[in-house]
Amino acid sequence: MKHLLTIFSPVMICAMLLSPIALAETSPAQKPKSGPKPVTVTGKLEAGLMAIGGETTGTRVTTNGRVYELEFKKHPELQEKVEEYNGKEVTVTGPMRLIRGVEGPDRWVIDVQKLELKGARKSRQPVTVGIEKKMNYAARPTREETTIHLQLTEDEDALDLLIHSPPGIDTVTVTRNANQWPRQINLHLALNGLEHLEVTAGNETLCWGVSSSQPSEIRCWTKLNGAEVPLSPESPQFSPVRRENSLFESEGNRSGGHFAVTLPESLLHSNPDTFVVRFIDFYR
Repeated sequence: MKHLLTIFSPVMICAMLLSPIALAETSPAQKPKSGPKPVTVTGKLEAGLMAIGGETTGTRVTTNGRVYELEFKKHPELQEKVEEYNGKEVTVTGPMRLIRGVEGPDRWVIDVQKLELKGARKSRQPVTVGIEKKMNYAARPTREETTIHLQLTEDEDALDLLIHSPPGIDTVTVTRNANQWPRQINLHLALNGLEHLEVTAGNETLCWGVSSSQPSEIRCWTKLNGAEVPLSPESPQFSPVRRENSLFESEGNRSGGHFAVTLPESLLHSNPDTFVVRFIDFYR
């Protein structure tokens, strides 16, 4: 026994010393989670607001027809400026997130890191919030008047595109640099009408139309050899058009709502690098 101890005790000691190293090498690295990239928005500040079910922070900024609520939990000292800046043009900086509504509409909320009055030297330009480069998604409209917001969930499982187009007609190209598209892609269009919406991904094209006459008729179809093929709700390609309370506010969006469509997974089954969105509010 004595010999055994003298032979194996050093081995055992080495194993005990090396085992944490081996575990450290084989266990996956714990990467710190990085939050959304801060965005900067300039617009009119409004405070003292109320909403059904208390679904509001009570403070918001409106710019280019879009509404962003402001949250001051991480920087309560900045909330002291709200009363002074109420009704004035301000510049807000902070990460932005989408909160799904329960009794009210979905809301974009900025966790305020910086709040100041709009500087006289800053030029008035359409606010376009770009997505983080690490998210590997981008959207490019054809018209300068069209602005787009992209929001990716933390688990990168869903991508929301908010499209605001004052002309009511445009073509938007959406590109990925990631290995694949998120499982769910939602389009939100701030339009008074939606007589034609077309999404093309690879060789697949899906179309939607909401008639301007009352009661509104909603159609969904695909294109096969140039011909329209109506889709029934039972089809895996079918996806309904939803009319939701608006995430945008503007005189141009008189209805106070927006159209929303979730792209069916079958549309992107070939995993193309891009897909194209074409829309028309009303035929001219």
